[in-house]
Amino acid sequence: MEANDGPLGILKLALEANVEVTLRDSDVIYGKLKSFDEHLNILLTNAQENSHNHDILFIRGDLVKLIRPSVYIA
Repeated sequence: MEANDGPLGILKLALEANVEVTLRDSDVIYGKLKSFDEHLNILLTNAQENSHNHDILFIRGDLVKLIRPSVYIA
């Protein structure tokens, strides 16, 4: 899958990279993207949310507003 395969293709290229996830309530979570699905359900590891650290964190897709990879994807 390549970046030109749409948004899910771009996310696939960001697997194992650090991402910034902004939620609908404007909270921001940082972590390593381990997996996702077509509903944008996201599994992060080493996630940081405000002052809380999580070894593993599942985020339900309907809460996601923005996913920003920390790597350059061409």
